[in-house]
Amino acid sequence: MGAHEKTYTCNNGQQIQLADGRILAYAAYGDPNGVPVLVFHGTPGSRLERYPDASIATRLNAYLIVVERPGYGCSDHQDRRVLLDWPDDVLQLADALGLERFGVIGFSAGGPYAAACADRFPQRITRAALLSSPAPFDVPGLSDDMNPANRFLFDLAARDPRVLERQRTPLAATPQALLAVLEASLPDADKAIFASPAFRTLYTANRAEAVRMGIKGVAWDMAVTAWPWGFDPADIEVQTHLWHGDADVNLPIAMGKYLAEAIPDCAARLLSGERHYLMFRHWEMILSALLSWHRRMGIVMRNSKSELEVFQALVSDIYDASLDATLWPQFLEHLAHALDAKSGLFRCHDLDSKHIGFSWHLWV
Repeated sequence: MGAHEKTYTCNNGQQIQLADGRILAYAAYGDPNGVPVLVFHGTPGSRLERYPDASIATRLNAYLIVVERPGYGCSDHQDRRVLLDWPDDVLQLADALGLERFGVIGFSAGGPYAAACADRFPQRITRAALLSSPAPFDVPGLSDDMNPANRFLFDLAARDPRVLERQRTPLAATPQALLAVLEASLPDADKAIFASPAFRTLYTANRAEAVRMGIKGVAWDMAVTAWPWGFDPADIEVQTHLWHGDADVNLPIAMGKYLAEAIPDCAARLLSGERHYLMFRHWEMILSALLSWHRRMGIVMRNSKSELEVFQALVSDIYDASLDATLWPQFLEHLAHALDAKSGLFRCHDLDSKHIGFSWHLWV
């Protein structure tokens, strides 16, 4: 059964059935008519992981879809998975939701998954954002300054995730104990974030949902992150925004610097004094940066004769739109220059004289 053929209801979210029969869960918030962005949570995490104030996404015309990885929440476990299995799941979800192009955000251990999508299908990704992301663990020296407890867990998972699963299974029965373990190693700056009632309520629910089916999802997720990624970040073609704090001990700044230097088109923000949970202090700025491509884009094209007539009417006062099909590319070139002069960005995909349909949308 294909991903688009069956959907299921999940508490505080939705599910689809993938081609191999597994269930993949997600939750969406923000503006359903806005710019689609797939968000990949940290470890442990679930579809409930988000910034507490959902109105920011709505105000920025963003439609955020938080996708649950295998073994978390309502998403089925996937045996012997590796990082490059994830892009196929994401494509099936995007196709099921009718998303032609979309942004991706990866927070913490979600970063490698966003990078994998950018590497595998750059033609579908508008922009990527890596927030407090790990870099490949097989690059010498990058994890030297990592919190010893984190380093131990990643090393254990990389050797055998089943051992980590057995050791940590008791925590799944008491999510509050899991949260206490996580908080114990937090620096004061991050503890201040956890002290916020709105954040704490949401995060407690997120952690509980993460281990709904046990700790297996956490163990395998840490293993996948620590194992070789299967691709070189230097091959990523998508423009990538990277945010990393130089005081992050969960995933040290050396990892952020490595990715910033390796990814060819990377806008890096290495923040002085910031810790691991910087996403929850700078969320609006991060989301705004990711969406700026869409705000500049101006016009998105599709094949639709009726919308072509709307488009012609729209620009008739700018240029003589009474042109036959063979002259439209020349007209569009003129329009592109006009839009660019006003800080707009023009995109034209698969345009020829036989298929000249458009839909237009202005992101402001």
